[in-house]
Amino acid sequence: EAAEAARKAGEERLALESVEAAKKAEEERLAKEAAEAAEAARKGTEEGSALKAVEAAKNTEEQRLAKEVAEAAQAARKAEEEHLAVEALEAAKKAEEERL
Repeated sequence: EAAEAARKAGEERLALESVEAAKKAEEERLAKEAAEAAEAARKGTEEGSALKAVEAAKNTEEQRLAKEVAEAAQAARKAEEEHLAVEALEAAKKAEEERL
């Protein structure tokens, strides 16, 4: 009976150790999955931030180009106005000379 009781106690101890090992393995698996999910979230945030930075740079570049185009158009308009003013002045000068 003592041998049977010892054998049974040994089996119960092994079963308990097996349950504990399975529990620990499951906890480790869950911890690993949580770490992987956190890493994926971090990476997604970094990628999202990088994408936002690229988009902001693109918008800034587009604004810069639009400003340059507007400035060039304004300069061309001013040059045309000055050219027309010079032509008008020359025509007035010529008319004055002809009148004299």
